[in-house]
Amino acid sequence: MTAVLMKTSLQLQQHEEELAFKTNNIDFIISCLSLHWVNNLPHCLNNIIRILKNDGVFMAAVFGGETLYELRGALHLAELERDGGIAPHISPFTEIRDIGSLLTKAGFAMLTIDTDEIVVGYPTMFELMWDLKVLGVPYEGVNSFPYIESTLAKPVRHLPRNSQDQVQILLVEYVENNKKADNDWFRLQSNEQGTKWFGKCWYIHNLLKYEFEIEFDIPVTYPTTAPEIALPELDGKTAKMYRGGKICLTDHFKPLWARNVPKFGIGHAIALGLGPWIAVEIPELVERGIVKYKEDAEHK
Repeated sequence: MTAVLMKTSLQLQQHEEELAFKTNNIDFIISCLSLHWVNNLPHCLNNIIRILKNDGVFMAAVFGGETLYELRGALHLAELERDGGIAPHISPFTEIRDIGSLLTKAGFAMLTIDTDEIVVGYPTMFELMWDLKVLGVPYEGVNSFPYIESTLAKPVRHLPRNSQDQVQILLVEYVENNKKADNDWFRLQSNEQGTKWFGKCWYIHNLLKYEFEIEFDIPVTYPTTAPEIALPELDGKTAKMYRGGKICLTDHFKPLWARNVPKFGIGHAIALGLGPWIAVEIPELVERGIVKYKEDAEHK
């Protein structure tokens, strides 16, 4: 994002979530195809309106929610057929229909919002993916997550010290990769034995952040059996969930886990199990009014 101070003709570049400018200080702010990376867009917009002068201008271009839907659909169908599960390969985009309400809520006036559909042809999928890689659009978090170098071919009641250390290292590596891609979306920690895990995950829908508690135990038959991840506060709110808030991974993840034992670990369960589940379920639960934005609930 570029902020221009007209009196001094000075240009400064800052991250959208770290706008360290004085209040009522900027004449003109431009953001070009970067706001879809922001984790907390309402907070970002509040910062922008804060630093703009009373007659200041904010101009932005963002990718719409239907961007690259052909590529996403093709990849999902191919993975379901070949691997029995799906994983995100492209970062999420914003829904245009919600931008106006967010701008108004932040305090912007005299809004002008326009949409344009641009169709670009490519000879094959690979040329498109090369351009996306250059743009930084691919979701690298899952692709860069390594397999576990483990000899745990038989079920174990407790994770051995060496395997537990490796799980922790790989999780840290995965989280760091997400942070570098500005796509951080969960936090995890375990008990001393590494048998009980808990933390938080969050999902951005319609530019709002929805946060949930995570918990799961390491099964007695691990690694043959995948952990059953639970989101307790969603218990009973969707048919794709078992008692106790355990999410249903039978169709899209458990076959993938079975094919990769013992190379898959806890991080893969989060990235390839929980990630696609919340990407499908949370938007639907929000649209049905079952899950509400917590900040809105606090103001009621």
